[in-house]
Amino acid sequence: MTRPDEPSIPLATRVNRLFEWGHRRGAPEQSNEEVALALGRRLRHPIAADVVGSIRDGSLADPSVDVLDAVADHFEVSRVYLSGNDYGYVDTQVRLCIMARDAGVKSLSMRSLTEPDQSGGALPRQAMEELIGLLARLGGPSGATGEVTD
Repeated sequence: MTRPDEPSIPLATRVNRLFEWGHRRGAPEQSNEEVALALGRRLRHPIAADVVGSIRDGSLADPSVDVLDAVADHFEVSRVYLSGNDYGYVDTQVRLCIMARDAGVKSLSMRSLTEPDQSGGALPRQAMEELIGLLARLGGPSGATGEVTD
């Protein structure tokens, strides 16, 4: 759940986090070309790599929902992360997974953190934020805090 007091996270930042998340530790990020090909297969029509690049750099401010849904599906996250306004909880999960991978965590079970409780999920989300901080101190790459810098 995105809280009213939270700053919004630009779409380009969220998409770039998915690129950061969508690879194994030590492997390179997927390229715009690779993702465009995958999106084209999902949507059954070609998507140009420069469209993906434009979403990532923010110059395409309002991409179609079908493209955003295809990006979310490609990176295996909830579609609300890119095409909704209630993306805060998913963003926290994505940042946690990035930090866990980069810190060398071999396995992470998030069963108890998969859905916020009905009252807004403050405790599970707070627990994830605390884990992100711990993982950053354990040896994630310097500067990889997952914080919004835009």
